[in-house]
Amino acid sequence: RGATPRAAAFATLTPPHATTLILTHHTCLVEIQGSGFLSEPPNIGMTADALYAAVSENFIENDGSLPGVEIICPDVESLSLLYRTLRDHSAAGEGDAECWSVEDECQRLVRDYSNIAAEVASGRVNACHFVFDDLRVEEELIPGIGVFVWRDRIGLDWRMGPAWTVDEIFRFFVLLNRLVVLCVDNRLVSEEPEGPPDPAGFMNSWKAFSDQIR
Repeated sequence: RGATPRAAAFATLTPPHATTLILTHHTCLVEIQGSGFLSEPPNIGMTADALYAAVSENFIENDGSLPGVEIICPDVESLSLLYRTLRDHSAAGEGDAECWSVEDECQRLVRDYSNIAAEVASGRVNACHFVFDDLRVEEELIPGIGVFVWRDRIGLDWRMGPAWTVDEIFRFFVLLNRLVVLCVDNRLVSEEPEGPPDPAGFMNSWKAFSDQIR
């Protein structure tokens, strides 16, 4: 794709939903809009602890890599909504991240654009990468997430390490679900060539997690 490697790039909302997850250490409460809380919702097999046991090797040991996944979203309107939803989970936003403006033939701040995904999809701006350091899910921070904006997808990558606890991994999966459902095909794929260390385990756990709350 001709982009700067993620390791170098990394260095330099809740929108209305029918389902809201409230995290505890051993289970999750699901609120169905207008129906109150269910302490044991139907088919809720993937608790926070179970999810951690299944996918923690993709998060907890910092080996210097930046594993990532991609949300496939070729529809421009859906891609823009996906990015806006992700952006709404951050108070600080894109900060001083820059992108290359094809129209202006110069570097510009990502925050100069109301929706960078729409600009990239149109070809007016090149694909770009930056980091959200303050994403909040259920009002709680998760570790920094790198964002790759492409013309037909958005990639999310992360620095592995001890900051990824049971709660943080669970909240990240909650965030993934909120984003993936905005795209017509509901497609989340392992990024190539730098996907999660255990891509099959990650994707199988993702499917189990997403199926139980849709």
